[in-house]
Amino acid sequence: MSNGFTPDAPFDDGSGFAMDDVDPDNIASGGGGKLPEGEYRLSVTEVILQNDRGSIQLECEVVAATDNNHVGRKHFEYLRWPTTTDKDGGATAKRIILAWCYATKTTNADEIKARQQAKQGFDSRWLETMTGRDVLAFVKASEYEGKPQAKIQGNVWAIDDPKRSKMPGWAGTAQQQTQQQQTQQPQQPAAATADPFAGLV
Repeated sequence: MSNGFTPDAPFDDGSGFAMDDVDPDNIASGGGGKLPEGEYRLSVTEVILQNDRGSIQLECEVVAATDNNHVGRKHFEYLRWPTTTDKDGGATAKRIILAWCYATKTTNADEIKARQQAKQGFDSRWLETMTGRDVLAFVKASEYEGKPQAKIQGNVWAIDDPKRSKMPGWAGTAQQQTQQQQTQQPQQPAAATADPFAGLV
């Protein structure tokens, strides 16, 4: 299985990572480590495209945290390559991998759409070029077979994402924060003739 390592892989080379079923505007990782649950700014220090278990392995270092005692600690995140035999055909694994690509800004929705139109698959360079880039992440504490785990579960964002302005290490501008606050202002009541279920689906 090629796992999409070739940058110009055919649209469906059997790797399970064709991109026709990816919504580029809605992207959302298993992980390992023992960071306490919370919000962090992480720097990606190493990317292994395929570790000895066949997973993508991301090594990260805490750059900022609610508790400064965690700065400098390591976190390892393990991402599964999508396969067509996954229950959802690999859709979740694709979204998780692309969430990291979006957060590190190695690709974006426009590039995904262009590759979809050109019938091109995933570009492994999006992972390879993550090293040295920072992300904002929410680490969720859990347990697996009685052992503590710390996973990001796709909760990863760009460091200047205006919706994450309250997270440690946010690097946006005051203008972005103001724009985000303005968009969160309560909406005026809709006209009586409006469909009360509009936008719920």
